[in-house]
Amino acid sequence: MITVAVVIIATFAGVYVNLSRLSRDVEQMFYGGVYLESEGYLQPSINSQLERQTDAALGLAVIMRNYPELTVGVERLLSTRNDLLDAEQISLKGMLSINMQGEFYSLLHGARSTDLSERDLDAATQLYETFSGSQTFVARNAGPAYNDMASRLRHEAGFPANLISMIIPVGHPDNFAYSLPAMTYPDPSFVFP
Repeated sequence: MITVAVVIIATFAGVYVNLSRLSRDVEQMFYGGVYLESEGYLQPSINSQLERQTDAALGLAVIMRNYPELTVGVERLLSTRNDLLDAEQISLKGMLSINMQGEFYSLLHGARSTDLSERDLDAATQLYETFSGSQTFVARNAGPAYNDMASRLRHEAGFPANLISMIIPVGHPDNFAYSLPAMTYPDPSFVFP
């Protein structure tokens, strides 16, 4: 009887440790990139793309703060950027990145009615291209690949892993929410005709 109990406890412990390790490995893909075996390619990480977006948002805010009529939009963009930088959970980072994207495009849209200098217009266009290119990459490539790995870990755990995760909560990796802006903002000419 004691031997059976020891075997059951050891099995539960082993599966729990393995599930926890797999969960950490999947979450690490958010920060280190997703390796696509079929293509033999390590995609840039979602986190690195968010860093590109937060850098572009800061650059846009610095440019647009020279125009008093855009002050509210600049403050809103910086606030959402700071919220994203402070976020620790992957699912929260996803939601906040969508908020920051909305503020980024809103500020650009507000700049349409502002008499921007040629230099500021060029810089804003480059920042738009950096931001939207990074966002499109996440929405079309990295986001689906990461979320697929996270979902597979949650839903394809077999026996006894599925039983153990019902009894002892195993922290599964969060999904990352993302959006594809290219459908709404196809190119800089929408923002700066």
